[in-house]
Amino acid sequence: MFETASSREASAGNSVIRRRTFIGGAAGVLALGAVRSSGGKQVPQPALAFHLFSPSFSRPRPLLVTVHGVSTHPVTMIELMARAAARHETSLMAPHFADERFDDYQRLGSASRPFQSADALAAVLADAGRRTLSSAGKIDIMGFSGGAQFAHRFAMFFPQLVRRVIIASPGWYTYLDRGEPFPYGIGPSEQSLNRMPDVDAFLRIPKLVAVGQLDTRRDAQLRRGKADAQGRTRLERAQRWVAHINEQSVQRGISARATLETIPGARHSVTEAVRRGGLADTIFSFLEPTTLPVKS
Repeated sequence: MFETASSREASAGNSVIRRRTFIGGAAGVLALGAVRSSGGKQVPQPALAFHLFSPSFSRPRPLLVTVHGVSTHPVTMIELMARAAARHETSLMAPHFADERFDDYQRLGSASRPFQSADALAAVLADAGRRTLSSAGKIDIMGFSGGAQFAHRFAMFFPQLVRRVIIASPGWYTYLDRGEPFPYGIGPSEQSLNRMPDVDAFLRIPKLVAVGQLDTRRDAQLRRGKADAQGRTRLERAQRWVAHINEQSVQRGISARATLETIPGARHSVTEAVRRGGLADTIFSFLEPTTLPVKS
């Protein structure tokens, strides 16, 4: 059952909160303003709004961050994942990158504002965790399409924040190629502020790559040109990237492996992937620990 049961608005400092009730829990939209010091003055930073779903649960679990694609509203990610999240007693957060301040969020930030989107998410994770009573520590992160681009790049450059990552149907990937500048590779570039990710730490993160069985069209959203070297379709690109990641793990003696799952009956649609292809159940099967603690 889904309903809008109540609405409340509160203001405290730079925070504005609006809440509505979902299936056995609450979802909220928070716009949090950050500040930084510059020459003794406080300079406002772009606020990152995000939506929360928090079911009633007795065991704290890692927060699951769900990142929307360029044509998907972040609330849709909550709506599609909420029932499964409630069954698995997991809180959801959907960051709202859908405005001009977060252009190129798929690449963690624009060339003129590198890492702005990634830094904005990192800055609010602790607050989101407190509000949902999620377990302290690392998050799980899942993205679809453009959101999947963000998710795997966020895990590359912020591995200390990520427990597990689900990469669903991105148009293209970053390869662990030091000779290729970011974002196609991990070599130094203006867009990465010449930073290099901790490759070993990234490879140790369990990774699930999911792509629709029918996601083989070269539609208008699919990146062309240089990205075609990764494959002609999202399905082919997923297969090649998983093989690349696992080859890198073998070479470095790291036991973790990326897993590839094809979503039955799904084209390039997160709604189809969840409702027809069972993507939410696939995600929680991947996230669930092998054994759960016994309730006291």
